[in-house]
Amino acid sequence: VAAIGNRGDGPGEYRRIATMLFSGDTLYVFDPAAARISFLSPTGRYLGGTALPGSPIRALLAPNGRFVINSDIPSSEAIGLPLHVLNPAASIEASFGVDTPWYRPDQDHLLIRTLAPADESSFWASHRQEYTIERWTYGGRKLQTIQRSVDWFQPTLRYPSLHPDTVPPPILGSVVQRGDQLWTLSRVADPRWQEGLEEITSESGRTAYGISDPDRVFDTIVEILDVASGNLIHSSRLDMAFGSFLADGRLTRATYDGEGHVFIELWRADWPGQTAGRSASVTGAKR
Repeated sequence: VAAIGNRGDGPGEYRRIATMLFSGDTLYVFDPAAARISFLSPTGRYLGGTALPGSPIRALLAPNGRFVINSDIPSSEAIGLPLHVLNPAASIEASFGVDTPWYRPDQDHLLIRTLAPADESSFWASHRQEYTIERWTYGGRKLQTIQRSVDWFQPTLRYPSLHPDTVPPPILGSVVQRGDQLWTLSRVADPRWQEGLEEITSESGRTAYGISDPDRVFDTIVEILDVASGNLIHSSRLDMAFGSFLADGRLTRATYDGEGHVFIELWRADWPGQTAGRSASVTGAKR
């Protein structure tokens, strides 16, 4: 076990890491706070870096050394478009992701997408605050839209902030394609979600709310969809807060000890009709 890099703005330093991607013998580290991508060797040695045209929330490897990023980019060509293909030098090749570009600073959270590979020529981009998943080519052509209408996931424009008087909205958190199935992971409010909140008072006396127990605040709904039709194959609700899928279908979740240390758990689950165990996975689709 080793630590790589430090907090800061210099070479090999990071303000906030959003995505790490391996390709060949290079690890690509995306730092949205610094608007920079760093290149590391498999042992963690810093190889260089380059500035990014935006602050990517998500990133995905694309063919021929390119990347897809989800980011706000304040240029006349890219504003209001959530998806951008970058060439190996991190310059924009194409921007797309909505039928009609739009941008409002108070609603930029509606342009957040979660990215996942589909095949050699396309990828999935899922919305966070509505159950909508789109498949795009790397050239910016939309191939497919899967929309699911269910009582437990009502689309919302509201930013997912926390307050004991308002039920947290659902969030479509992660998707992964497994053969001819698309697995989706959504976070929804636990029936006793208020018990997992804690009140935080700043030095100025302002009161806000944070999460003291993620498993009390959120449940996870995992669904499996048929890729071709979008039809639902299986759905399960888990009484735990999972974060995302890995490419092999395992689920990740963060836990904390009393001293503030963070631990990442990997869980696996075989659906339907099989059991889940620590070291997990799931489902979703169009009715």
